Amino acid sequence: VDWAATFMLFPMVSYLTAYGYMITFICGEVKRPQRNIILGQMLAVIVPSIFAAWFAWGIPRLFGTEFMQAAAYYDNGSNEDVLAGFTFPSGANYISMMSVLVLDNKVLLFIFGLTFILYDILWMPISYIAWNRAAFAWGMDRLGPMWFTDVNPKYATAVKNNYVLFVLGELGILIYALNAEYILSLGITAMEALSVWSVTAIAAIIFPYVRRAKVIWDASPYKWKLAGIPVITWAGVLNLIYVVILLYELETTEGIEWIRNYATWIYIAVWVAAVAWYFVWKSFWRQKGIDITLAWKELPPA
Repeated sequence: VDWAATFMLFPMVSYLTAYGYMITFICGEVKRPQRNIILGQMLAVIVPSIFAAWFAWGIPRLFGTEFMQAAAYYDNGSNEDVLAGFTFPSGANYISMMSVLVLDNKVLLFIFGLTFILYDILWMPISYIAWNRAAFAWGMDRLGPMWFTDVNPKYATAVKNNYVLFVLGELGILIYALNAEYILSLGITAMEALSVWSVTAIAAIIFPYVRRAKVIWDASPYKWKLAGIPVITWAGVLNLIYVVILLYELETTEGIEWIRNYATWIYIAVWVAAVAWYFVWKSFWRQKGIDITLAWKELPPA
């Protein structure tokens, strides 16, 4: 087994988990959210894993490993000599390559193209649901303006939050159109690895042992242990190992140098802005006699 090459796959495989947690927002909008959130998260990993395993087994046998390596280098690289030497009659992404094999089958070509279009269409309502609920939670926790929690009586949702996302989305489209390097997708995966997975991993590792969280830990019915150590700590350790390997490969793998040139500084700037946002609102409410940290000293309502 070539472990170095295997670890280089982490940035690509990370897409199996990059957006899996988005399903929690949708599952929270339907009946029995306590059941559907857990089930949705599990299926969001299992179903893509099945297709990824099928893809990983079949595509190298169809095209050959060397061709796949060359195509991946071309698809992610920016070396002009490499780009000039690529003579394939389509792009190097997997849908373009698969479409070349079925040029005479207009139905399959239509389906391949439709997957791109439908994904973009599907991503819009998912984004609005996720942002709306996240912003609403910020407002409830007083980590943002209180109008984040204004529910429109006609539409039964926080419509103002959708207006904010629309403006931010248009700004993002403008930046992408003028200079796509600043918002390319692998950089966003690195952002999520730092902002979501690593923070969650560290929190899971120390959660059972933090004195301030003892009340919450003692109230939980799921205090399972393995070899005398809480299962949640084991899960956090595995998650943190995964994040470390992922970030290392994102920052060192040949052919995706643009991450180091652009995206690294972007997610550092976002982190700085996020920390500043937290302390600004914490200070704002403290001046009004409200300690927002008290909200995290008890279990959220079921």
